[in-house]
Amino acid sequence: RPLSTGLDALRKMEAERMPLYRAASDAAVDNTGRLENTVETAVQAFETTFDA
Repeated sequence: RPLSTGLDALRKMEAERMPLYRAASDAAVDNTGRLENTVETAVQAFETTFDA
């Protein structure tokens, strides 16, 4: 894909798009920790966001 040629181009594209993605999201979950913690956090975010 022409837009994703090279690491610098990808980083620039991420920097430009990330504010849009965050503005459009209902929740953000950090997925750098243990899987169990990530899943628990995601479920809590879902329940809070959608009153489940």
